[in-house]
Amino acid sequence: MTDTEVEILIVSYKNVEAFGVDFALNVSRKVFFIAAEKPLSPGTPVKIGFEIPGLRLPFAIDGVVRWTSHPAASGKPSPGMGVELTGLGQARQAIESYLDEAGRSRNQR
Repeated sequence: MTDTEVEILIVSYKNVEAFGVDFALNVSRKVFFIAAEKPLSPGTPVKIGFEIPGLRLPFAIDGVVRWTSHPAASGKPSPGMGVELTGLGQARQAIESYLDEAGRSRNQR
């Protein structure tokens, strides 16, 4: 991989509620933990897309891998990586609008 290449990560959720909770918890820290059998190396630039059954959200967030977790070494339950969200500013409004709309749609049923 060259310095200009960016890894694309798709994070899948079972439903919009799970996405909303995860986003709310992680946005304040500006770091997402992404479970991965083969975590990328720290310093790797990434673009994170989000997928909910039947829907791929029309935005992605730029980030950089900051740390990795390997269960045998760390005692954590799953391997993965901590990704700092470097492009959150641009995507935050789109994500919040999506969550608001999903909430309104769910309440109208």
